[in-house]
Amino acid sequence: MVHLGPTAQRPAPVVAAGAQTRLEVRGISKSYGGVAALKNGSITCRSGEVHLLLGENGAGKSTFIKALAGVVRPDQGHIAIDHRDVQFSSPNDARKAKISTVFQELSLIPTLSVWQNIWLGQERMHNGRLEKKTMRQTAQKFLDKLGSQASLHTLVEALPLAEQQLVEVAKSLICDPRLWILDEPTSSLYPEQVEHLFTLIAEKKGQGCSVIYITHRLAEAFRIADTVTIFRDGSVVGTYPAPEISAETAVKLMSGGDERAKVRYVPFGKTLANVERKPSLKAVPRLAVRDLQVGSQVRHINFDLYPGEILGIAGLQGHGQESILYALSGHLRSKGLLRLDGEPIRLPSPGAAIQKGIILLSGDRRDKSVLVSSTARLNMALSSLGRRQVMGWIKFRQETDEVQTVARQLFLKTESLLQDAGDLSGGTQQKLAIGRVLLTRPRVVILDDPTRGVDVGTKAEFYALLEELATEGLAIILSSSDTAELVELANRVLVLRSGQVAAVLAAPGDITVDRIVKEAFQK
Repeated sequence: MVHLGPTAQRPAPVVAAGAQTRLEVRGISKSYGGVAALKNGSITCRSGEVHLLLGENGAGKSTFIKALAGVVRPDQGHIAIDHRDVQFSSPNDARKAKISTVFQELSLIPTLSVWQNIWLGQERMHNGRLEKKTMRQTAQKFLDKLGSQASLHTLVEALPLAEQQLVEVAKSLICDPRLWILDEPTSSLYPEQVEHLFTLIAEKKGQGCSVIYITHRLAEAFRIADTVTIFRDGSVVGTYPAPEISAETAVKLMSGGDERAKVRYVPFGKTLANVERKPSLKAVPRLAVRDLQVGSQVRHINFDLYPGEILGIAGLQGHGQESILYALSGHLRSKGLLRLDGEPIRLPSPGAAIQKGIILLSGDRRDKSVLVSSTARLNMALSSLGRRQVMGWIKFRQETDEVQTVARQLFLKTESLLQDAGDLSGGTQQKLAIGRVLLTRPRVVILDDPTRGVDVGTKAEFYALLEELATEGLAIILSSSDTAELVELANRVLVLRSGQVAAVLAAPGDITVDRIVKEAFQK
């Protein structure tokens, strides 16, 4: 349970009396390929105000701030700065309007020095020459305010992640912003660095700067927020004075409260009772993971995955889910002990993992799962080619029979299996990727956001397929940006926080959207 104490006792940040409206956003919307990422988003932000935006992953916050920062152009709606309508065609346009943004993903150049990164694109010139001394002095001033220990001349690639984050924040201050947008600025910072940042935010606020702040760390966010706006499913749920809303209420508004309780997808009109899977937790684990460590961020991960189980992995973006999935499928180096059906294994590469019967399916179709310029047939057959090769020759007839069998199982809709994957819909492309996975005859399937961007019908078919595969004994690890999807499918859910397992939810009454969100946010 997230707890901040009684609302009345929380220190309430104060906006100066008579503060003028700095930002007014009315009805902005943005869609990608027919999928609405943001619907009718509206907020007002006053000068000297810290306006907190809260919402689950995929709720619309990132699209909203990208519109303010000139990264994307909204399909409709109006943005006004100091009562003047603005339209930004690029981030440079927004910066000229003194809007500066720190995005969740760093934008630093690893091979440039700290001071060069801070001034990149905003260099100060005099008589055709860089004013290096002034630029370095200004950079050092902001680094000192942030408590950074980085040397101005150090290459960014040599800095630890927390120091890189401080350089990113310092970079955003060069234009002396009137509107300062911070997206997860403390995600990699140590407590003392967070305090320096909050002191700087208070200083900027006192100078009349407006701050839009996005975070998943509720306890720290409510310390500095004046106003809170909640996003859910691409829409603004509501805006509230910070002293009048508790963290518990905010979590319920983000997750939809009781509207999205645990209800499994039940195929063909059957009742829940006769499709509920109960994998035996007394059997030998299909995959046993002990003390897994991936890089410096993910550590001490321990769990067992059983035949017939769908194990959900939940958590806020950037807290280790993807690292675990990619380590277990051979894409990332890791430390620790892995056992497959009781036998110790090593996974030095994706190919080695596939040979052992472990394969990853990503929802990032165009970059990681589907070759858009290749045929549907090749996309499905690619990962299992070795199984049908004899002395370098492929058993073409066997491949044809196997691909056609899986295509029928998936209700694949194509003019021909020789049709280019790039000409197919997103849902059909994802079916190709699923077919590729099934043709490897896996023992463990790892799913990373597998239904992202597919239509409702394809998603329902996919849910039914997962239930069928699990019933047949396949072991499945599922990570999804849609928390309700985990609730709908998983037998157990591991909730990650800061690269470690924060909670294991197993009882049906525990696997709810509210509980997952609370465990992910709780410190």
